[in-house]
Amino acid sequence: MKYRELNQWQSIALGFVTGAAIMAAAFVVTLPDRSVPLTLLPTATPSLLKIYITGAIKSPGVFEVPPGSRIQNVIEASGGLLQEADLQTLNLAAAVSDGQRIDIPFQSGTEDKKSSVSGTPIDLNVGGIQNIPLNRASQKELESLPGIGEEKASKILEERNKRGRFQSIDDLLEIDGFSQKLVNQIRPYLYID
Repeated sequence: MKYRELNQWQSIALGFVTGAAIMAAAFVVTLPDRSVPLTLLPTATPSLLKIYITGAIKSPGVFEVPPGSRIQNVIEASGGLLQEADLQTLNLAAAVSDGQRIDIPFQSGTEDKKSSVSGTPIDLNVGGIQNIPLNRASQKELESLPGIGEEKASKILEERNKRGRFQSIDDLLEIDGFSQKLVNQIRPYLYID
């Protein structure tokens, strides 16, 4: 029996048919086993930001807000503003970050930087320490924090240089000599920028 030679179009068609058959076989071989059920993983829920708010608000303290929140959202979470609040210097649309402290100022002459919670006056500017951005603070600013001297301030700067920037105030716990008590003591004076 003699085989007939294929013309050019027949060779091309045979090539396409052979290629399609190989691709279909490869597709069938790579399909997942239908007897094994798919497992859906839970979606990651972003952790809440903890913000410390003080000053001319109804309930000063630490509040948890979702990521992407603004100063206005933290004020609402704290129960709202007092009548004596001065909003001229605040940007209510500014985004907040974990560990940040927000001081709502009083109108001048209405309150002496003090608030009353349950009848007990609280000095909101303890020791004259201002909020310090942890990722930009100088050695001198860090030394002004309660319980932080020259050595501990140097350790903070070394750790910041090593890691690039802190993501949370709690990152300070990774530094040798920093306890939870110390971090909680300086937390109200620091924020992540």
